[in-house]
Amino acid sequence: MTLAKAYVILAKEHDNLQLAWELSSQIRNCQRLLSEGVVSGRAITKDEAHPIISRLALLIYKAQDSHYDLSTTIVTLKNHALALEERAKAAIVQSAEFGQLAAESFPKNLHCLTVKLTEEWLRNPKHRSRSEENRNSTRLVDNNNLYHFCIFSDNVLATSVVVNSTVSNANHPQQLVFHVVTDRIHFGAMSTLFLINDFKGCTVEVRCIDEFSWLNASSSPLVRQLSEVET
Repeated sequence: MTLAKAYVILAKEHDNLQLAWELSSQIRNCQRLLSEGVVSGRAITKDEAHPIISRLALLIYKAQDSHYDLSTTIVTLKNHALALEERAKAAIVQSAEFGQLAAESFPKNLHCLTVKLTEEWLRNPKHRSRSEENRNSTRLVDNNNLYHFCIFSDNVLATSVVVNSTVSNANHPQQLVFHVVTDRIHFGAMSTLFLINDFKGCTVEVRCIDEFSWLNASSSPLVRQLSEVET
């Protein structure tokens, strides 16, 4: 079937639409027979396979007689492979762009949440004190029974959803420690959110990405996004 699919491409390129249609038809017959065998759980008999294989073989010989030689096949398939690779790269770039738009284009009320949390952080010095205490807590490094998770994000709501979902499905949420790394703009809001809410006793440490000079764009999407914004 793989060879037949290759000849379908070649036939179309040479405007031999009749041959392309016949090959496609036989390919579908092969696929239908294989699917029926998988669904029924039985082996395909020789009587079932022989007519389809014979017809497909005749069509391949017909394609070869049409001067679709091996070298032509290789060049054509290579060109198609390159074209597919370019399409795949374009799709990856487009997906990344759409993902960034989705992350940045959140509703106004959610933006207001971030602003309110930042105002609370600036207004209440107790939050800053508690944040510093959590950062210097020896419990985070001395207890071997804890499970540590790192989250890199500047999305306050999304981070809280991740943490809440994880602790909700944990048998012992008190053993979970989340290290949240964000940018300096969202640091206050992120810190305040986890200070004023109890996520079933888990520990959440919020750090600013500027504290980690060894992080670079290749190791963190957040660093890459910040670098792109600066440039």
